[in-house]
Amino acid sequence: MKITKSQLREMIKEVIQEAGMFTDYHQLNRAYMDKFIKNYKKLNRKNVVKKKGDDIYGFRKGEREAHWKYDDDYKLHYDIEKVKALGLINNFNSAKKNHPWG
Repeated sequence: MKITKSQLREMIKEVIQEAGMFTDYHQLNRAYMDKFIKNYKKLNRKNVVKKKGDDIYGFRKGEREAHWKYDDDYKLHYDIEKVKALGLINNFNSAKKNHPWG
């Protein structure tokens, strides 16, 4: 099977890279994850969420490096301070100040 250049470019666009290694994770109920995703998108209008397989990724539109990953074991993986990552759930107004994903 031969792959054309345009098919290869399209395949590369679909690849989502995890930002280095996620250094921490938190067990998170799906109901809280919905609120997290809503506030993550509200943090910056260019933040997008995509599902790849069983995992959900959040990243900046036009970039391939993910800010966070939510896997099928209900774990939210991230590489920033726990307070900043989880603050998006219940304390958005405080967490949004100088947020690395903002």
